[in-house]
Amino acid sequence: MEKVDLGKYQPNCVLAHELVNKLSVIVGHCDLLTEHVSEDARLLKRLLTIREIAKSMAKDLNDHQCHLDAMAKAAARRPAQTQAVTVETKLV
Repeated sequence: MEKVDLGKYQPNCVLAHELVNKLSVIVGHCDLLTEHVSEDARLLKRLLTIREIAKSMAKDLNDHQCHLDAMAKAAARRPAQTQAVTVETKLV
């Protein structure tokens, strides 16, 4: 039986993935609560603010995660190159 490498299906940053999931829960709860507080304008405004902040944070984390994934894939495609580093020191 062929062994499957599940590592390639895992996100590079599990923390970002978990945070996006939790922010999605916050957005969903805000959506549910806005249906019940339509009479109270101040509370509705607060819920909508929380919702927009959570959505913005989730988008930023997703964009960051996609950027990290793209960088990791590009690095994996490049052949490993070693470069000599010269360090110049000056005596004072």
